[in-house]
Amino acid sequence: MVTAVGDHSRERLSVAPGRVIFEFSPTGAWLRFGPRDGRPLIVSGGFLVLASVSERGESSAMTEIIDTRAGGLHVISGMRGLEKVHEGAKNGRRYPSARPDDDGDNAVDEDRLDGRDNDGDGRIDEDFAAIGDEMVVTAYQPLPDESRPLPMVEVYQETYAWSLQHIDGMVVTRLTIRNTGREAVHDVRVGAAFAKRDEFAVESQDFGAVEEAAGRFGQPLTARGMLLHHENEAVAVIFFAPVVSGDAGSWLTGVSRSGRTISSLVEASLSEDTPGRGGGGSGSGTQSQASARYMVFGVSPSLGTLEPGDETFAYIALIAPASIDNARRSIDFAFRTVVGDGNSRSIPPPISIKRRVIWGMYELDYSGRVTITLHDPRARGINPMEIVFLKGFDLARAIRSELPDGTARLELAEEAPPSFAENEKVIMHGRLSGGEWFDAVLEPAVGPDGRHDIAAQRYFARSGKLDEALLSGSPNPFRDATTIAYEVPAQLNDEFGNEITLSGGIETTVRVYDVTGRLVTTLVDTIHSPGRYQLQWQAQNETGVKVASGVYYVKLQIGRRYVTKRLIQLK
Repeated sequence: MVTAVGDHSRERLSVAPGRVIFEFSPTGAWLRFGPRDGRPLIVSGGFLVLASVSERGESSAMTEIIDTRAGGLHVISGMRGLEKVHEGAKNGRRYPSARPDDDGDNAVDEDRLDGRDNDGDGRIDEDFAAIGDEMVVTAYQPLPDESRPLPMVEVYQETYAWSLQHIDGMVVTRLTIRNTGREAVHDVRVGAAFAKRDEFAVESQDFGAVEEAAGRFGQPLTARGMLLHHENEAVAVIFFAPVVSGDAGSWLTGVSRSGRTISSLVEASLSEDTPGRGGGGSGSGTQSQASARYMVFGVSPSLGTLEPGDETFAYIALIAPASIDNARRSIDFAFRTVVGDGNSRSIPPPISIKRRVIWGMYELDYSGRVTITLHDPRARGINPMEIVFLKGFDLARAIRSELPDGTARLELAEEAPPSFAENEKVIMHGRLSGGEWFDAVLEPAVGPDGRHDIAAQRYFARSGKLDEALLSGSPNPFRDATTIAYEVPAQLNDEFGNEITLSGGIETTVRVYDVTGRLVTTLVDTIHSPGRYQLQWQAQNETGVKVASGVYYVKLQIGRRYVTKRLIQLK
């Protein structure tokens, strides 16, 4: 579910696809985090944006310019009217791919979901990418306060979570802060503060500069973690922020017993007279006792100066380990999920794992009527004869047929919706007679250059071998990692010598199996256009655990065609 939220001040929003639930208000105040069927671990809180602000000619002082715990925010006007945006919707659509690019400009998320034309291409929200199994999006500004003039900023918030077994206890929030005023905003810092019920011990962990994140974010991240636990109950928080001017260590995390403002704590931590500068707070690097009347907090190092129009960002991950025993492992999974580790699969694919996905193509006749071809839907657990709903079409008069190779065809009597005539990829929501939902990802039968892909789609819809030259692993044998190179061919010959041309995207997977045929990990599961690709396998299974030395097999599958290569991992 992908939801954009309008201005509903009494509404409670929630992200809860797996074991935990995270509730917050449309203006960002945290209302609850914890197990879905248990008592909350965090009972209140919110995120903060701080900056140095000069008042009445005095020297700059650290000030909370946004504190969602205190209110004073409103949803920006561009968000109103975008009540719900689902995967595949025209505004904010999302293809089942690890790297969506709706407008074909080789960039993702440059037009965010805020009702504005962020990338200046004349379209609104056309390149928004949903993440996780559930996601809530909000964007807001502080309310004007004449008695306390503050810098003009907007905050764009994405909160998402997954149902994947190893991280179903985690919720992640990305905050993007933009300077919308005419003056520079100095010494910007981002953080969060919250109250936890009952007594608990606090442990902090400094991750330092995370160089692995540079490939994904364009620069290293700095991270700081906090683990709060009592008996067998635990909650962890990890803060991530970009490294600015080499400063990766001056996080402020801990517990406040005095009711002081966060800004005053930051000011104190920056003072040379304050012991433990750079750690801050009584809970930093030590264990201490606190109760719900105390405030737990974390604030990033300085993110520098935001000039008018500039942006910066931060991530906050909340984790509810299943038990104290696996808390460290849960934190490791959460850490890799956000920053990556050089392997694209360490970041869960940002598509729903709850709804089944099938692939196919569509073809329009001279009158605009459409024929939909589905590639082996039964292999995905979908009986084409039991499809009772396909958004935009009346299926009562549809002519259905199945071919021996598993391909299913639906010939629809009415004219196709306008989106089909644009000759672009289309996602359609469907439902079976038993009530199960699925998504059908349909490519146009005619590619963007006018070439017909029908022969290619039929070729890849049949089982068979691919040329061994399309897949390789090097080095092989290897110790720590091997580079897997693979190709989705634009042209090839079928078994009868006929030339096949592929111009559109096609379902592509790269998986690793052990000698017993058991799946070790899925490295790629996406729709690829023709081209050469490569990735690294770090000799890890699906959950990031190192595998034993031995023989493994990497399998490239394009449609239903495949090629397999043997890999040898040595210790």
